[in-house]
This record gives sequence, C-alpha cells and structure tokens, in this order.
Amino acid sequence: MISKEATIDFNNTRFVLLNNGDENIISLDQAHRFKQEGIKLTANAKDAIEEADEQAWYDHYVGRVEDGAWENT
Repeated sequence: MISKEATIDFNNTRFVLLNNGDENIISLDQAHRFKQEGIKLTANAKDAIEEADEQAWYDHYVGRVEDGAWENT
C-alpha cells in the first residue's frame, strides 16, 4: 500500500518510489499515474517527467518530419 507521504524521485536514469522507507524502481508510466494520484515528486522527478514528455512529443511530431514521413513523392 502506498502511503500519502510517499515521494517519487529521479536518480540518474530511474524513477524511484520512496514509500515507508522502501525504495522501488518504477517506470515513467507509473510515475505519471502516481503523480495523478497525488504522490509528491521531487524537483528531479518533475524535471525528468517534463523532459521525457517533451522528448516523446518531439519524437512523435518532429522526428517524423526529419525521417521523411512527410516528404512529397
């Protein structure tokens, strides 16, 4: 069970759920879900989620143009 005092942190390349003294590695999707449920995020975790979302947007929209998906043939 996740306590209301739980926190999500980001260490190097991983999101970590800090809950009742335990540290559990979680995915980006889990970090998003826990954030929506009101679990606190450290500044590092907030920055990492923002950067991941920006990269996903870039990859989806801009990357397609750079890969030639929008070229006229």
